[in-house]
Amino acid sequence: MMQLRLSTLALIALGTAATSANAAVIFSENFGSTTVNPTAASFTVQNTWSYSDSAGTTVNTNESRLFNPGGAGSGETTHGWISALTTGNTYQQIATTGSFSGVAALGEGESYVFTLTFFASSQTSTAANDVNAYVEFVSAGKVFNFTTGSNGAITAPATFSAQILSDSNAADDTLRLGFVAQGGAGGYNSDRTYTASWTSTSLLGTDSFMLALGRTTNVAGTPFALFDNVALDVAIVPEPGCAVLGAFGVLVLLRRRRG
Repeated sequence: MMQLRLSTLALIALGTAATSANAAVIFSENFGSTTVNPTAASFTVQNTWSYSDSAGTTVNTNESRLFNPGGAGSGETTHGWISALTTGNTYQQIATTGSFSGVAALGEGESYVFTLTFFASSQTSTAANDVNAYVEFVSAGKVFNFTTGSNGAITAPATFSAQILSDSNAADDTLRLGFVAQGGAGGYNSDRTYTASWTSTSLLGTDSFMLALGRTTNVAGTPFALFDNVALDVAIVPEPGCAVLGAFGVLVLLRRRRG
């Protein structure tokens, strides 16, 4: 019984050690809506975004969309981020910046764990016209280690496939997560909620970061890429080795006390 009690207490100590000491939401954007339906609700700008494409065009900052806000098109007044590539362009994106100022400093043996969630889809009901999309997170001088990433549960597996996010950029301070933005009935696929995680032991301080979302597919029939409900939070956790060592220390102390 005593052995069981000691083992249980050690596991509790290990679980406690692995729990985040501090957590902070450092960025969020829902474009004025809490419902994921980019084709139905009007948006409200919450953050400042800049638009750019591979032709070097920059237009209308403070616009929550990828498509040129000054042009004419059915998607320009709808909720979400929207893109329409023109001939010759290889990508379009919007980008915004944020700060790590609300994140506590690391203690010895601790690391940052980032969690990014977002919705992404394409405005098409034809699988062949799904778009290649990406999310890019950059902070100069900070070393990031990608952990995992995927989309949520698939309610129509015969129609849509699971998408696994992976870091396709070799730079230490840049994460470029590539995936396919799939369409669906009504011009978007409501299953497309993604989560990505990565870690860092670099001191964040008050440094800034850039978050960009975009598309690279340039084919007929895929006029828009839709993004929504973006949230980025960071937690501080002990490194696995430190957590195990802490639990072992607790177990040793309990054994000594029993003796």
